[in-house]
Amino acid sequence: MADFLWTFAVEEMLKNVLKVAGEQTGLAWGFQEHLSNLQKWLLNAQAFLRDINTRKLHLHSVSIWVDHLQFLVYQAEDLLDEIVYEHLRQKVQTTEMKVCDFFSLSTDNVLIFRLDMAKKMMTLVQLLEKHYNEAAPLGLVGIETVRPEIDVISQYRETISELEDHKIAGRDVEVESIVKQVIDASNNQRTSILPIVGMGGLGKTTLAKLVFNHELVRQRFDKTVWVCVSEPFIVNKILLDILKNVKGAYISDGRDSKEVLLRELQKEMLGQSYFLVLDDVWNETFFLWDDLKYCLLKITGNSNNSILVTTRSAEVAKIMGTCPSHLLSKLSDDQCWSLFKESANAYGLSMTSNLGIIQKELVKKIGGVPLAARVLGRAVKFEGDVERWEEMLKNVLTTPLQEENFVLSILKLSVDRLPSSSVKQCFAYCSIFPKDFVFEKQELIQMWMAQGFLQPQQGRYNNTTMENVGDIYFNILLSRCLFEFEDANKTRIRDMIGDYETREEYKMHDLVHDIAMETSRSYKDLHLNPSNISKKELQKEMINVAGKLRTIDFIQKIPHNIDQTLFDVEIRNFVCLRVLKISGDKLPKSIGQLKHLRYLEILSYSIELKLPESIVSLHNLQTLKFVYSVIEEFSMNFTNLVSLRHLELGANADKTPPHLSQLTQLQTLSHFVIGFEEGFKITELGPLKNLKRCLSVLCLEKVESKEEAKGADLAGKENLMALHLGWSMNRKDNDLEVLEGLQPNINLQSLRITNFAGRHLPNNIFVENLREIHLSHCNSCEKLPMLGQLNNLKELQICSFEGLQVIDNEFYGNDPNQRRFFPKLEKFEISYMINLEQWKEVITNDESSNVTIFPNLKCLKIWGCPKLLNIPKAFDENNMQHLESLILSCCNKLTKLPDGLQFCSSIEGLTIDKCSNLSINMRNKPKLWYLIIGWLDKLPEDLCHLMNLRVMRIIGIMQNYDFGILQHLPSLKQLVLEEDLLSNNSVTQIPEQLQHLTALQFLSIQHFRRIEALPEWLGNYVCLQTLNLWNCKKLKKLPSTEAMLRLTKLNKLHVCDCPQLLLEEGDMERAKLSHLPEIQINRWFIHLL
Repeated sequence: MADFLWTFAVEEMLKNVLKVAGEQTGLAWGFQEHLSNLQKWLLNAQAFLRDINTRKLHLHSVSIWVDHLQFLVYQAEDLLDEIVYEHLRQKVQTTEMKVCDFFSLSTDNVLIFRLDMAKKMMTLVQLLEKHYNEAAPLGLVGIETVRPEIDVISQYRETISELEDHKIAGRDVEVESIVKQVIDASNNQRTSILPIVGMGGLGKTTLAKLVFNHELVRQRFDKTVWVCVSEPFIVNKILLDILKNVKGAYISDGRDSKEVLLRELQKEMLGQSYFLVLDDVWNETFFLWDDLKYCLLKITGNSNNSILVTTRSAEVAKIMGTCPSHLLSKLSDDQCWSLFKESANAYGLSMTSNLGIIQKELVKKIGGVPLAARVLGRAVKFEGDVERWEEMLKNVLTTPLQEENFVLSILKLSVDRLPSSSVKQCFAYCSIFPKDFVFEKQELIQMWMAQGFLQPQQGRYNNTTMENVGDIYFNILLSRCLFEFEDANKTRIRDMIGDYETREEYKMHDLVHDIAMETSRSYKDLHLNPSNISKKELQKEMINVAGKLRTIDFIQKIPHNIDQTLFDVEIRNFVCLRVLKISGDKLPKSIGQLKHLRYLEILSYSIELKLPESIVSLHNLQTLKFVYSVIEEFSMNFTNLVSLRHLELGANADKTPPHLSQLTQLQTLSHFVIGFEEGFKITELGPLKNLKRCLSVLCLEKVESKEEAKGADLAGKENLMALHLGWSMNRKDNDLEVLEGLQPNINLQSLRITNFAGRHLPNNIFVENLREIHLSHCNSCEKLPMLGQLNNLKELQICSFEGLQVIDNEFYGNDPNQRRFFPKLEKFEISYMINLEQWKEVITNDESSNVTIFPNLKCLKIWGCPKLLNIPKAFDENNMQHLESLILSCCNKLTKLPDGLQFCSSIEGLTIDKCSNLSINMRNKPKLWYLIIGWLDKLPEDLCHLMNLRVMRIIGIMQNYDFGILQHLPSLKQLVLEEDLLSNNSVTQIPEQLQHLTALQFLSIQHFRRIEALPEWLGNYVCLQTLNLWNCKKLKKLPSTEAMLRLTKLNKLHVCDCPQLLLEEGDMERAKLSHLPEIQINRWFIHLL
C-alpha cells in the first residue's frame, strides 16, 4: 500500500480539545491566561496540519512531527479532562454538603488544584511552542483557513465494459438472476434501476460486465452504454460520457451545457431503449442524482429502459434504486481455491496432504474476495515443481507480498472516501479488535463515546446526543461494507427450529481489518491488546505504556492463567484509561483513581460481587456493565456517578442501585428491581425520561397500588422500545390494577409479561405499534387478550397459561366487522397450555365474506398442549402461502390438521414430535429441507417424496422404524438418530438399512445404550465429515482401522458420555484415528446446518 500520512486522528483530537478548551473557560478561574495560551498554540498546530493535508506530504520527518504533536494533544486532552473531572467532583461534594456554589469553597484542595493546573499548562504550552518552532525547518506553512475538500483522492480507477481474459468463478446463478430482473423490470417500468452492492474487490464490476455482455440483454435493448462514474459525481460529465459512447465520436470543448448534451442524446436515442451501467458510484447526495435521473428519463421518451448501478454504499443504492438491491456475497472457500489455482496456472494440479493444509489457511486469507484470489494467484505462478510451489504458498501465508498492497489499496478507497475525519477515527479504533472478532453495535458506540470521538454539532442539531452521532457513524461504516453482518444464516437456522432468540452481530472482513490496522498506527501506544504474549512480557509492556493506555480489555484478550495482580497494584499508573473491561471476583479498591474512565465492564461469576466504595468516585463514567455478576450491595452514594448514561445489571440482577431518579442522563437501564424502601420504589423510574432500548421491571408485587405504578411514567418514555414486566411468585391480589397503571408509550415495540396472576390481561396495555409480544406463566388467566387487531405485530409467544381451556373469538380482536386479523404476524408460538382443549374459529358479522387470518405467517409452533383437540380452519391454504416452519410437539389428542397446514407446499422446516395420533402429508413439500420426527409407530411412508430433504433427526424406538425408506432421499446430508431413553427395547446394533446412505456428511448417534461396536460398513460413508457419538454407555469399539481409513473426508469426531470407548493417547481404539485432525472427548457440539 502506498504510504499515506493518516492525520485524521490528530486532526479530530485537536478539534475536540479546542472545543473542550473553549467550554471550560468559565471553570478555569485562576489559570485563564494559561488556558488561552494553550488554545493559541493548539490552533497554530492545527494550521500546520492543514498544510500537510493540502500538500499530501509523505516525508518521514513530517510523520514523526505529527506523531509527536499527537502525543502533546493527548496530554492537552487529559489536562482539560482533569478540569472537567474536578468540576464534577466539586459539584458532587457541594450537593452532599448542600452548598449552592462550589467556587465559594475556598479550601486548600481547590487552591492546590488551580496551582497544579497552571503549572501543567505552562509546561505543555512550552512544549507546544517548541514543537511549533520545529515545523518551519520541515517546510511546513500554517494555513489559517479551511479550504473545502473537493476530491478525497487524486485519481480513480476507470473501468470498461469488456470482460477480462480470466475465469469468472461462482457467479453464474447471480448473473442469470440479475439478467432476469433487468428484463422483467424493463417490461414493467419506464426506467428501472437495479443496484449491485458489495465491498471492494468482491467483483461488482465483473458481475456488471457479465450482465452487460449477456446475449439476452443485447437482444432486449437497442443501446447498451457503460459509464465509469467514480468521483466526483458531475452530471454533465456523465451525460457527455453517455453521448460519446452512443455516438462513437463527439468533439467537446468541455463547456457543453446540460441542455446541449441532452438535445444531442435525444437526437441519437429518441424512441430507442437503452441498458446503462453506472459503475463505481459514490454519490450520496439526493439532488445530484435527481438531476441526472431527470435527464436520463428525458433521453428516450417512453421507452422501457434499465440502469444497473455498482456501488460499495448501501446509501447510494437506497437513493438510486427502484428495484431491490442485489447484495453481492463472498465466494465460497472452494470457489476461492478454484480461482486462485486458475490465476496461478495450477488449475489441474492434484491435491496432496500438504496442499490441503495450505489450502485451508490460504482461503481464509483470501476471505471470499475474488480480487484477492486473483492477485495472490498471479503472484505465485506454478511452474511445474509441486514442492517448490508449496513452499511459495507457505511464504504467502507468513510474508506480506507487494501484490497484497494492491488489493488493500483498492479496499482503502472505501476508507479514503468516508465523509469525515471523525468517521475515519471511529473506523481506525476498531483495529484494537482481533480478526474475526464479533462485536455488538451499541457496545462499540459506547466505546467510541468513551474515547471522545462522538461530538454532536452545535446549532439547530443541539438535541442530537453522542449516541445519535455514533449510530450515524456506525451505519455509514456498515453501508460502505466496512462492517458486515455476522453469519445471517444463523438467524435462518434458528427460525427453522423455532428459536426466537436472535440478535444482530457484526464483524470486519480480514482485509478490511488490515486497512484498520494500517490507519491506526497513531493508536499503537494507546491500547493494550494482551493476547498471545507471556505474562512476563505483558507485565513489562503494561509498565512501559501504562501512562498512555486508553483501552484495556482483560475479558476478551488475556488467557485465564494470567491474573490482574499487576494492574490491581499499579492501577495509579493507568490514569489515562477511558475503556476498561475487567474480570474477577473483586475489583481493585483503588479503581476510583481512574478519573478519566468512561466505560467499565465487569465480568464475574462470583455469587455476590462486592464493589469497592471508591467506584462512586468515577464521576466521568458513562457506561457501567455487569456481565453475569450478582452484586452484593450497591453503595448508597451510587448517584455520585453523575455522568452515567448506560447501566446494564445483567440477567441475574436481584437488586438495583438506590435513588436512580437522580441520574437523569440515564438512557440504558437493563433492570429495575423494585423494593419497599425509599430509593428503591417504582417511582424512581418517573424522572428518567431519556430511557431507551430495553427495560425489565421486576418484583412488581412490591407495588402497592395503581397510582404508585403510574409514578413510573412508562407512558412518558417515548424512546423505550422493549419492556419486560415481571412478578415474583408471592404477591398481593392487585396484579390487574398495577398492570393498568403501567400503561406503556404508544411507541413501544416489544412487550414481555411474566407471572401475572390476574384472571385476564387488560387489552389497553397492548399498544398499536407492538411488534413482539411474549406472555408467560400467567397461570390464572382464563382467556387470551385481544391481539388480532394489532397491525404491526410480527412475533407472538404465549406460554404456560394453566387456567386457559378455550381460545375464543375475542382473541382475534374487538371489531366484528374486521376482515383481516394478525396481518403482519410472522412467528406464532403456543406452548405448555396443559388444559387447553378448544381453539375456536373466527366469528364475524358477515359470515359469507372472506376472512384473512395470519396471511404472512412464517413460523408456527404448538408445543405441550396434551388436551388440544383441534386447530382452527383459519389456517387455510389461502393464508398459509408463506409458512416456512411448522413445529408440533406433545399434542397427543390432536388427530387432524386444517388443510392449510396439511397441504402447505411452502414449508421448509417441519417437526412432528410426540403427536402419536397425528399424521401429515409429505407428498407436496417440495421445499422441505429440515425434518424432525419423533416417537412415531413407524416412519411416514411418503418420506420418499422429499427430494430436497438435507437435514433429518429421528427420535424414538429405533426397532419400530423401517430405515430403508431413507435410501430414496437423494439430498440427505445430515442425520441424527436419537433412541428413546425410556424404552426397554433398545437396539443392540446400528440398523443395517443405514449402510446405503453413503452421501451423508454428518452423522450423530445418541442414546444407543446397548450397542457395543460401530458396524464395519460405516467405512462406506466416504463423504462423512463429522461423526458424533453421545451417551452410548456400552460402546467399546469403532470400525476397523481399514474402515476408518476409508473415511477420507472425516475431520471431526465428537464423543460424549461413552465411558467404555477408550480414546485417550495409547488406547487401542485411538490408534484407528491417527489421521483425524480433530477429536473431542466429553465435549458435545451438535452442528445441524
